Amino acid sequence: MTLLSELKKRGDKKPLNTNLKSDIIDNKRDSDSFVPFDDEDDDPINSKYDPTQIVTLLKMSNMQGEPDDWLIEPLLYPGLHILAGDPKSGKSMLARLISLNIALGEDLFGIFKTKKAGVLYLHFEEGINSIRDHILTLAENRKLHSSVDPNLNFLHPPENFDSMEDMTDYIYDYVRGLYRIKLIIIDTIGSSISTYHSSGYSYNADTQITKELQSLALEMDVCILALHHNRKQESKNPIDLVLGTRGMIGPAESTWVLQRPFNSSKGQLHVVGRRIKGKTYEIKFDENILEWTYVGEKIDLGISPEREEIVNLLKTNPDKEMSTSEIAAVIGKKEANVSRLLHKLLSQELILKGSKYGLYLYNKDYGIEW
Repeated sequence: MTLLSELKKRGDKKPLNTNLKSDIIDNKRDSDSFVPFDDEDDDPINSKYDPTQIVTLLKMSNMQGEPDDWLIEPLLYPGLHILAGDPKSGKSMLARLISLNIALGEDLFGIFKTKKAGVLYLHFEEGINSIRDHILTLAENRKLHSSVDPNLNFLHPPENFDSMEDMTDYIYDYVRGLYRIKLIIIDTIGSSISTYHSSGYSYNADTQITKELQSLALEMDVCILALHHNRKQESKNPIDLVLGTRGMIGPAESTWVLQRPFNSSKGQLHVVGRRIKGKTYEIKFDENILEWTYVGEKIDLGISPEREEIVNLLKTNPDKEMSTSEIAAVIGKKEANVSRLLHKLLSQELILKGSKYGLYLYNKDYGIEW
């Protein structure tokens, strides 16, 4: 959509004048500093640059605010978004959960509102049989009838692409032939391009990859969720865990980082972006239903690691009351030390006394805004 059509759509009473010569004449009338073009090559009418694409501060002030274009509010909107995680951490299963949520118009985790739309899922690594088993399990969890056919499309490209341009052309051609596609998932970036990082990491090369995906997403007014891997080195800043240079995440609208310790069902999803306030969500993978479930938003409690360990234990089962001895056994500390920590947590109102003496439970109302 051109800037002119966008302004007309938004009801701008004075859209840009497509008659460039008329604009030049108007400028001449309104400004004493107008200088006629001496050289034909300098004439914007014959130039490769289009001055009508310029948005002045005045016209910008007449534009409406942020459009209501959330696909998942407040996490996903048109543009490129990166979802990174360790191999076998469950990022593909999270991506397929998101795919089904949007195809059905179902809230993500039962918390985040979605807008029903079509989905195209490009899988480069995982076979269709494994994907089928997972999707059918998700469908059974929702008791979907076999006649229900959400606009959820899976595609395994015949081979890796030689360049990002080849892949964007491929995506563009397929999406044009499908109905109401608003979400495209690429699983994964590294497996989609045959030359990816073949000569080492480069900021410019990483930027070019994600910049082209961002341009495609904005041109087609769709969300692209591109899956990627985390690097092996640890970092206190989750964003620095994304494999490659900062150029990989620079052009993207947002970056999602999934962290899940080995052999654990608990995970953390870190999300930050241009329109997304940086937050960390605690999630849990249920092996019985092959689905990520929502635990809650991680809150910086400002307490010692020892006390936070107790809080996290009680928070895992917020309705369960636990005794001092039970807590001590789980976290591997002496009862006397645990008792002292529990009294401090009670004074901070992070935990509550249970129904009987010596029992404690998590304070679900602490620091939560609904």
